[in-house]
Amino acid sequence: MEMDRFQKYRQSEKGQATRKAYYNTEKGKKIMKIGKWKSRGLIETYEGQYNIIYDRYINAENCELCHKKFKNSQNRHMDHNHTTGEFRHICCNMCNINMPDLKKSSANKTGYRHISQDKRDRGWAFQRNYMGKSYRRVFNSKIDCLCYKFYMILKINLMKKNM
Repeated sequence: MEMDRFQKYRQSEKGQATRKAYYNTEKGKKIMKIGKWKSRGLIETYEGQYNIIYDRYINAENCELCHKKFKNSQNRHMDHNHTTGEFRHICCNMCNINMPDLKKSSANKTGYRHISQDKRDRGWAFQRNYMGKSYRRVFNSKIDCLCYKFYMILKINLMKKNM
């Protein structure tokens, strides 16, 4: 009986407005962000770690890997190991995308997006589609392939600016 009243209140306009107002408070934003991290696999390894990570996340002004200033709050990411769930650092979008992690793609065992071990050509292949054009190149070493990937990222960003 009590649960029915709660559900009715929650679905009412007043209940939805109260919930919306709460999630716009600092405490509500914190609870939502930590809940999002938990749903994506972050595991608390000691008591109070979520609060420490959240404070570090909110106060971070620069990427902890490349040290670039965050453009906005959406460019700031909490990076964690997808296998163990342990927190690693607060980083920008580019560093988060390029962080090696085997869980990003089951088919790609290199841990990097757009890079795979090419058995046909016996090397490392970079492949990415951008604006209808396919970029593909094979290298002898993984390092050369990664360098080319970053070169292509810069090239594509310049192409976007010139549009």
